Amino acid sequence: MADPKAGKRQRRGREGLSRREFLAGAVIGAGAVSLFSCAQGQFMVPAPESAAAEETPCPEAKTEIKEVVKEVPQEVPEWPWPYVKLDPEMIRKKGHLGYYKAHCCYGAFWAIIDSLREEIGFPYTQIPAEMMIYGAGGVAGWGTLCGALNGAFAAINLVTDEKTCKKIVHELMGWYTETPLPTEISNQYAVEHAFLVEEYKSDEALAQSVAGSPLCHVSVTKWCQASGYASGSPERSERCGRLTGDVAARAVELLNQYIDNAFEPTFELPAGTTACRACHFKGKDYDQGQFTRGKMDCLQCHEPHGSHGE
Repeated sequence: MADPKAGKRQRRGREGLSRREFLAGAVIGAGAVSLFSCAQGQFMVPAPESAAAEETPCPEAKTEIKEVVKEVPQEVPEWPWPYVKLDPEMIRKKGHLGYYKAHCCYGAFWAIIDSLREEIGFPYTQIPAEMMIYGAGGVAGWGTLCGALNGAFAAINLVTDEKTCKKIVHELMGWYTETPLPTEISNQYAVEHAFLVEEYKSDEALAQSVAGSPLCHVSVTKWCQASGYASGSPERSERCGRLTGDVAARAVELLNQYIDNAFEPTFELPAGTTACRACHFKGKDYDQGQFTRGKMDCLQCHEPHGSHGE
């Protein structure tokens, strides 16, 4: 008769053997996983026990040390900065595009400075044209100095000395007050879709007007009266875009003349302004009327008085 205890011992033996086999397999599996991880994704066959003591520990990941070299800034050149002749018609188109980007003051300034950046490079690469955004709408919408003039003047001042700058600014200011704007050239560019924008606020030939003043308020008002369009219309906005290109182009024409030693001022103050300035100018005798100053057309805002009205 079979011994029942012997059967139990055999079962326990088989069970014990199975557990030992399981544990041995688990240890080998863990070692394989460890070696796999150590190799950082590369499969490695575990070494036999005799070689285990000779295994080299998993090396730590090496950190690549890069030396940070700071670029030594170039020295900013003395003022005035260098200027090269630019193409007025390309400037006209870029001024119009610049208006679409960030309005009039930015547009005129960007058209000139970006072109100098392309032609000369440094230091014009260091100037953010966005610094001129404030001038939109006659400075933050106040209707004072036309933004296109403001931006163009800043560019002129950057590339000419004080005496020359005042002469060119005076000429450009006078041209603006006497010229029908937008020009025929800008109107034609719009009709032919020759500007650089993809979609136009208006592509019709717009009415022209003579501002008689460098003020945004006066310039816009006179154009709206001449055209019949409201100040908030897309046509008025397009008019100012074309005007921005016209002003930037004229500024470059004057700068090109200066570079060629061919600049000759032609603007003369209106007769009414000259008459007023006989008494009302920057002076030290208050009783003689020297309590104001300016070059704008006085009679746009003031009634003639005294001998002027006789």
